[in-house]
Amino acid sequence: MKKISFKLSAVLLLTLYAVSCAKEPDLGTVSLDPSSKTVTFGQVFNIKPVFSATGEAKNKTYTWKSSADSIASIKMVSGGFGEVTPKRIGQATITYASTDGKITKTAIITVDPRSTILNGVYFKNGATQSEINNNMLSGFSPSTLESTSSLLVFASGSSTVSKLIYELDTSNKLKALYVILNNTADNKKSAEDYLAERFMNTGKSQGGILYYKNTGYVASNSVPLKTALGLFFDLTINATQYPLGVKIMDGSNL
Repeated sequence: MKKISFKLSAVLLLTLYAVSCAKEPDLGTVSLDPSSKTVTFGQVFNIKPVFSATGEAKNKTYTWKSSADSIASIKMVSGGFGEVTPKRIGQATITYASTDGKITKTAIITVDPRSTILNGVYFKNGATQSEINNNMLSGFSPSTLESTSSLLVFASGSSTVSKLIYELDTSNKLKALYVILNNTADNKKSAEDYLAERFMNTGKSQGGILYYKNTGYVASNSVPLKTALGLFFDLTINATQYPLGVKIMDGSNL
């Protein structure tokens, strides 16, 4: 009996040794193409997972995920590719991971603006006339003939923004800003892009103007949180009709 027991023990030890020495299955390698990419708002593209010829990696199940869906969302499409939709300017990390947690790869996506048409335009609800003057865009001068007690008008020879009309409340504090654009198809498209790639569409209109709102998606927004911006057409201000522009105001109630 002792001999049999010894033989069984020896066989068990040899079996355990063989198991411990067995190699883990070769995972192979995975990479993402591209692993980083700079795009503009609305420029949809695919990320392709690239597998080595051998290994278990290509046989696993994977998921795609974005660190910031509000900036760049992703979904799996045919062939296991990840389809990226840039939604707002900023940066997002795309993660491609196996469901068993053994493989994780990332790609950095940067969304650049297509439009800068309103860059530098100053608006702060309740700002004083002094603050407005101190933050005036370069190239703009007061238009005293067009200004009134409640409207401060500044004009320029720019091919994009022709006038800035600041509307004051009864306390002479800033209530709204009308950015008057030269009426061209390019300026209209640029203004539409500027709003869509930075702000949230509220789906709400006032006076026929559909408003977007700064909800904090984009860190570099030049207007305060809760500010509302809307593209207008053929708006009459102080008996003058303006065919194209953007109204900026406090959006707390939107």
